[in-house]
Amino acid sequence: MKQLTKKIILIFIIALVHLGVCKTVVAIGLAGTSGNAFNGEMSVWVKIMIWITKVLYFPIISLSLYSRQWFPGKLIFIPMFTNSLLWAVVIYFAGRCLSKILKL
Repeated sequence: MKQLTKKIILIFIIALVHLGVCKTVVAIGLAGTSGNAFNGEMSVWVKIMIWITKVLYFPIISLSLYSRQWFPGKLIFIPMFTNSLLWAVVIYFAGRCLSKILKL
């Protein structure tokens, strides 16, 4: 039971870190685009931030058909945290598989 609790806590920590990285990358991207709002071309760094955002929000981007009215205001963190939780589970199990392969 203690092992399961440690695994769940680790998955939640990974999810929170992923959520923090997502919010930080979006803030950096918005700052870059708002600073160059009147220029015709985006800088390379802004393009990189947009690409990173697309990767980090991957499953949730495919769910773009849901209504934004379902999650008004701060409730948008429900699908965002769900996305981060999905990423955390994948990262955790990929790390476990990788560690088992490397021990062979």
